[in-house]
Amino acid sequence: MVGRRPPMRVLIPMPPPFPEFLASNALVGQERISAGARSFATMHYRNEKGGDVFEYWVSREAPPLGIVRSVKSGSIASEMQLLRLGQGARPEIINTPRQVDPAELGLELKQNLRKQ
Repeated sequence: MVGRRPPMRVLIPMPPPFPEFLASNALVGQERISAGARSFATMHYRNEKGGDVFEYWVSREAPPLGIVRSVKSGSIASEMQLLRLGQGARPEIINTPRQVDPAELGLELKQNLRKQ
């Protein structure tokens, strides 16, 4: 569930670009980076696959996923950054999730990329 949107049940698992993305041999080092209005102690990982470079800054201070920033360069460039940590989260889904077609998620992603 994202924000106030209804919860979604995704039919296809959405794994990371490759399973070893947080492997010890991908570790670049420790860095302190700013994201939103905070500064986070992070572990910086870098992976290459098919000419693309994936970088992740992960912190235990940013639960539940820990990803503070991610950058992809190569065939298609993208960047994501944590803007703020939410509050008042519950460990259970209080509304009935709706089934989501993966094509719908792709369309929404394209629309959001055009807005940037």
